[in-house]
Amino acid sequence: MIKYLVIYMSVFIISIVNTTTYFATTQNVKVSMDTIVSSEEEATYGDFLTFIDFFYKQKNNESPTLTYEQTQEASSILIVGGYNTLYPECVEAGIVEGVEITQEKWNEKITREDIAVILANILKLQNEFHGITPGARYHLYDMILIPEHKRTEALSLYSMGIIRSIDGLFRPKKTATHNDITTMIEKTFYPEKRDAIQVNSFYIPVIMYHSIGNDPNFYGDYIISKEQFKEDLEYLKEHNYTSILMSDLIAFVNHGTPLPQKPIMITFDDGYADNFSNGFPLLQEYNTKAIISPITSFYGKDVDIKEEYLTLEQARIMQESGLVEIQNHSYDLHDIEKRSGVLRKLSESNTTYETIFSQDLQKVKQFYESNHLIVPNTFVYPYGKDSKGAETIIKNAGLIATLDTYPEQLNTISIGDADSLYGIHRFNRPTSITTGTFFYGLEWAGK
Repeated sequence: MIKYLVIYMSVFIISIVNTTTYFATTQNVKVSMDTIVSSEEEATYGDFLTFIDFFYKQKNNESPTLTYEQTQEASSILIVGGYNTLYPECVEAGIVEGVEITQEKWNEKITREDIAVILANILKLQNEFHGITPGARYHLYDMILIPEHKRTEALSLYSMGIIRSIDGLFRPKKTATHNDITTMIEKTFYPEKRDAIQVNSFYIPVIMYHSIGNDPNFYGDYIISKEQFKEDLEYLKEHNYTSILMSDLIAFVNHGTPLPQKPIMITFDDGYADNFSNGFPLLQEYNTKAIISPITSFYGKDVDIKEEYLTLEQARIMQESGLVEIQNHSYDLHDIEKRSGVLRKLSESNTTYETIFSQDLQKVKQFYESNHLIVPNTFVYPYGKDSKGAETIIKNAGLIATLDTYPEQLNTISIGDADSLYGIHRFNRPTSITTGTFFYGLEWAGK
């Protein structure tokens, strides 16, 4: 599609240069394009597409000149010619998809919602369109007035710092001046000119995997195939998600360190060996980060045909790659026959429970320290179960975040809200749901 954008721009460049030359020779009056783009005159649909051509040429070191008097005195020749040559090319290239522009509408004042749609189309052609930033707190008026198919475009451009500078707000039905559209188009073509958007809160989706197996006989709620995991990573890539680690999330909350446009967390529980043999090569291929939380006492165990666990050396290789973060899934409390994770037994006193849990957390810390690995900063609840007082014990052990399981929902994580790092919910990834269906449901979970 980029090819079509280039073709369209090239064709229109020829037409606009010819038109300008005609006016220049007949009236011998020339005014720089800067005179027009800095104007407070309200922009038309024709102006907007013409300015897009101007900035595309400028970016490629070509500087067109137009005549301001000509666009007023001989506008019928210039605008009709522009519509007949430019608009069909825009349609073919996909520039105006979602916006119908008739010849009569060409001279009408363009609305900001249509500006957003057209600029979003250009971003899509440039593979820059990110969709709505999860959790961004938009200060927008009258969004209910925008047709649903245009809202994503408007919100995305706002979150990318492209339409923000109009007046600090986005009113979809308002028009825009030449000055306004110049600013927006420039920021579309030149990312370094975009506004820095400080998002104080995010909805964070967190996916929970367990095993990536090789035997279809074992596929189910907690074991998926390599092919399905690859499809998941491909989906995330195509939909502009960026994987983050717990350390990224903690830095965002504690220090305001920016997160990417569409953050997502990939987690693996229990520490199966196939996380390394089947999962890690795909993480490397797609440059995707993941959090793996082994049961510490299970390192190197070979329990049965479907349960082989990571070795310490495998964990070290993944951690040192920078793609994988190792977290705490207990030392040996992940045993359903002995207890349901860190759920307190009815026969235990609070003191006994606190002692058992605290000692387990301390053993994990000592294990990683003695093996010269990064000590986990997050506790991942075995079976997603906890007890009253568990969070206090975890905090006292120096862990500053926890990953839970149920209910499966998005998480609101906010700058300065340390409590939002505890009890982070996750979506379990079973093999029974297709990639598209799974992520579609996840994306709509917070709407």
